[in-house]
Amino acid sequence: MQLYNLREGIAINFSVEGNSIVITPQKRKKYTLDELLLGMTPDKFHPEFETGNAVGSEDW
Repeated sequence: MQLYNLREGIAINFSVEGNSIVITPQKRKKYTLDELLLGMTPDKFHPEFETGNAVGSEDW
């Protein structure tokens, strides 16, 4: 089903065209950075925090 961009849990649309049932995945809205940051205000920012030294292959 990957060929059709369908997988378990994905939202789909059903439609009827003639004698056929057509199933298509719902398209997700693409947001701009401005849209994503629209509701951000200084009181919603969290402070930085220390995570400690790298213990694996992290790259800071």
